[in-house]
Amino acid sequence: MFRFIRGQLRGRAGRSVALLAGMLVATTGFVVLTGATTTSRLEVVGSVEESTRAAYDILVRPQGSRTPLEAERGVVRPNYLSGLFGGITNEHYEQIGSVSGVEIAAPIAMLGYSLHSLRVRFDLTDAVDRTLERQVIRVDPTFLAERGLSTTKATPHFVYVTARPLIYPVDITAGDAEIEYSDGRHYPRKPCGDEGATPREVLPGGRSEPVCDVLRHDDTGGSTMSDADSGSLLAYRLLPDGRFEGPPRWVPAGEPSAGDRAVDRLTLDIWWNVPFLLAAVDPAAEDRLVGLDRAVIAGRPLRADDAPLDERLGALTREFPVLATSRPYVDGQVQASYTRLLPPRVAGLQAEALARALTAAPGSRVGDAEQEITAGYQDQMTEGMQRPGPCCFGLLESVVQAGPTEYAGQPDAALQPRTFPAVPEVYGATRSASLPRR
Repeated sequence: MFRFIRGQLRGRAGRSVALLAGMLVATTGFVVLTGATTTSRLEVVGSVEESTRAAYDILVRPQGSRTPLEAERGVVRPNYLSGLFGGITNEHYEQIGSVSGVEIAAPIAMLGYSLHSLRVRFDLTDAVDRTLERQVIRVDPTFLAERGLSTTKATPHFVYVTARPLIYPVDITAGDAEIEYSDGRHYPRKPCGDEGATPREVLPGGRSEPVCDVLRHDDTGGSTMSDADSGSLLAYRLLPDGRFEGPPRWVPAGEPSAGDRAVDRLTLDIWWNVPFLLAAVDPAAEDRLVGLDRAVIAGRPLRADDAPLDERLGALTREFPVLATSRPYVDGQVQASYTRLLPPRVAGLQAEALARALTAAPGSRVGDAEQEITAGYQDQMTEGMQRPGPCCFGLLESVVQAGPTEYAGQPDAALQPRTFPAVPEVYGATRSASLPRR
């Protein structure tokens, strides 16, 4: 074998020399390029470290905030600011500001987390067969987070599309057992059991039947219901001109009327409740420290004289201005598949019977889509800025404060956060808002 190799090398000396020279050049080039890349990386990292500094020089936290682990390792824990609730007193703040050499004393107080509903909108127009008198589009959503590593299949949503007329309640605030509908007649307030007033489909002959929701929502305090469980059934009329007529839209007082309810596109909104951290600051101090007023891209900066406004809209409400992020760093997507169902009947069925009918109905896959949750947030903010009057509003029902993160030491000196089971009771027994109970 070795004699054969030596013979080949002797017989093709020129070719062998060229091959060895090429291998030498390639190896040398690879080593040189790798070394240059490593050197460039070290130079960039060194430049960033030399030029980077925090917005502050001295961090002042309340007494008792330092954990034993921080003292042991001589570092400040991650999220030391967003995970700390409570703070120093106004007297302490004034005392710090009067210390010689302190140019700016900028206080910040973390209030807690409040949920904000982010809208994810899906266009179902192309999933509708306009030749059918009645059909149901089932939308099966899947919530994705952590770059798709975490997934949750959600309860399906249903959109009932009918060519028959639909009538709606005129005034749902009346306390009578029967309420007036848009056809001028009175019908039972709760034709679908515990569910409130619902649309009614006008059948041939003039009689109407209620279109019930397929899911009964769990509104009991301390329930473990989440966004993945909030399915629904919405009813739309397919008009002769090809447009879709939806339910009446509530319009705040002082704004233009909703006008015509007919729309060209049939859309479904799926809501994802995301916790946003609320913080209180001194606007003037933050403007001097980090230029907070120059970071505002729409609306106006906070002012030192901004104060809460109390209004009585049935119940006492308190309004106060906030600065909201223009780009939330929320890693989440919603995927949805569309299936067209042909149930023999929808109107007049109670929730359980309707669910069975939709499960047994024949269906065909008619599309799918994926939406980024951040796109829905930005669309909501854009719409709010374009509306007349002040932008925007959010409902602050509950503020949740998370406990401190606890860590378990590993053999290699690494730290692993401890996990604890959810405790739904901490959210109260009288609220039914969608809080992160899982």
